[in-house]
Amino acid sequence: MGVHRVELQMNPKFLTRDGINDTSDFHRLVKILPVRHIFFAELDEGKVRQHLRYAGHSAQEVGRIMERVKEHEGDLYAQCSVLRKRGRLINVRRALAPLGTNNLVVRALKKWSKQWLKTQQRLEGR
Repeated sequence: MGVHRVELQMNPKFLTRDGINDTSDFHRLVKILPVRHIFFAELDEGKVRQHLRYAGHSAQEVGRIMERVKEHEGDLYAQCSVLRKRGRLINVRRALAPLGTNNLVVRALKKWSKQWLKTQQRLEGR
């Protein structure tokens, strides 16, 4: 279908750490969520191979690890798990290529933020 569903569970500690104390502060989520909590990506095979070689794997080992990674095509979480366990890569994010979906998320959050600001202003009688 080409769609993603993202559900966020934000506890009070998370919100107050970033200065979000009530709904009038929700506009701050636009800057916080896409950077630290929402990130759509795919593996960059070239980067993966490069990082596996840097980790000391032989060409043959890299090939076997990549076969395991390809078995999980479409499941980025599982692919990253293989790279962490079999490839002994600590920071798999370095081998990820961001998707254009991230820009859509930012635009949607900005639109959502404006709606919250307008609602808050109406509630305050501005």
